[in-house]
Amino acid sequence: MGSISDTMHGFERKELNQVFPVSEGWKESSPRGSGNTYTFTRDLWVGNEQVTVVSLYTPLVRGEEIADLRARYANGAGKSRLAILVPDGSDYSAVPKDIVVITMASFGYESGKIVWLTKKKNAKRVTVNLPAPYAS
Repeated sequence: MGSISDTMHGFERKELNQVFPVSEGWKESSPRGSGNTYTFTRDLWVGNEQVTVVSLYTPLVRGEEIADLRARYANGAGKSRLAILVPDGSDYSAVPKDIVVITMASFGYESGKIVWLTKKKNAKRVTVNLPAPYAS
């Protein structure tokens, strides 16, 4: 049986595969660092494009977090971008326009708690107890 972080990574990958489809030439590198960072690249006729995506499970994305992410992951290349993956309902108003924000359809915040957003008819929303690396 997998751990909860394995499950979360599975949902992250599913969400990211919809945003960066293989059919459009995107290739995923293996996660870097803590396992919540993904790099997607694709070849263009004028070079290649790279997007580094960091998943954040916080209800509020602060400017300090963004500054830290820029320091760690921005490489300054012309076709390199930074993106964050956040649960639906997160407040990401402090995120500058040059950083792509991807909201998850699988998880969201309700009444300050992260919940699994099931799509099945008559299903209940399930509260998720995240492991330490994801806790805010």
